[in-house]
Amino acid sequence: MLEKMIISAMYRLINALLSTDIVDNIVDLVQAAFSKDMPGEQKKAAVMAELKDIGGDVGEAINATAGFIISMAVDVVVAYLKTRNA
Repeated sequence: MLEKMIISAMYRLINALLSTDIVDNIVDLVQAAFSKDMPGEQKKAAVMAELKDIGGDVGEAINATAGFIISMAVDVVVAYLKTRNA
């Protein structure tokens, strides 16, 4: 229960730090990665690579954001989706 509360709080923090468009793209890519038959680290690497390839204003915003924040956002989204679907 405490873990779920912490993950939910971190998810809200990510949403406060990043634009809705960035978070929505991360959620979409993470959900797509769940269905891939590969280890978790390879899934994360694939999501990170796909995020770097997004064009337009969202892509510019992602590329202007520190990599560790995007990486943390991906990890938080993974945890959030797993606990939400548990």
